[in-house]
Parts: sequence; structure tokens; C-alpha cells
Amino acid sequence: SASILEKPTNVYTHESKEGNPFKVELTVKSADYGCDTTFEATMIVLPVKLKIPNIFTPNGDGINDYFIIDNDNSGKTNDSNTRGGSNEYDSYKPLNDYYLRTELTIFNRWGRIVYKSSDYRNDWDGGNLPDGTYFYVLECVGEQNSHRYQGSVTIFASGR
Repeated sequence: SASILEKPTNVYTHESKEGNPFKVELTVKSADYGCDTTFEATMIVLPVKLKIPNIFTPNGDGINDYFIIDNDNSGKTNDSNTRGGSNEYDSYKPLNDYYLRTELTIFNRWGRIVYKSSDYRNDWDGGNLPDGTYFYVLECVGEQNSHRYQGSVTIFASGR
């Protein structure tokens, strides 16, 4: 695909099979100077590994106020607990960057649905729910594969 962006990106929708890398080629052309350069690399495309928190603290302090589901960037130095302030949420990508469709359902301890989203955007702050443990089911439908995640999440220090 072609782009006129200064920093173009490309999302690979197919995983590498059996560890075989894809050949990636980038050709840069300059309209001003009429020259072009080609860069080549090989890369292995791995499946998305989600990081789903088991607690969040929607108390309005700008830190950990939302139930944030993101790609697990283990090993990077930018940990979500160290970002702080309103910038905390700037680096997260919505789930639809990785999947065609997602559905998040939150249940209380009696199995009653207390929240549901068919296109979750990392924007649930617990609503008006009191502190406690809740259960989630996250259905992610991809172009090649679908995944189902389930577990529990605790709302803590909300003041409700």
C-alpha cells in the first residue's frame, strides 16, 4: 500500500506460520528530488497477547481510573503504572487495532450483566458500581482466529 504520511504504519493481519518470517519492503520516494530508496527486512508476525488488569482504581486521580486492556509489551521500560496523569492513556491502542470485532461483558458476583460493550475502547470506569470483584468475558474476533478471555477484575478505592 502507498502512503504520504511522514511515519507510515502497517498492520499485519496474518501471523507467521511455523516461525517463517515475512519479507517486508519499504520504498521511499521523494517528490521534491525524484529519487527513491528501498529498505528491506524480514520479520516474524506474532499473535496479539493481551494484558488484562485484575484491578483498577476509578477514584478520579488520573491514574488507573479505567479498565485498560492492551497489548502486553513485556520487557519495555514504559510501564503503565509509571506514566501517571492524563498521559497514562495516550499510548494505549483500542482493541479494534488488533481485532475485527470485540465484545466485553462484565458480570457481578450473582452473574448479572452490569456492563456490556460490542466495541470496547478502554473507557469503562466502573460506572456507578461499588468496590468489589466483578467477572469479565472478552470475545475477540480476528481475521484468522478468535479468542475468548475470561477472568475477574476488582474495583478498588472508588469511594462508592
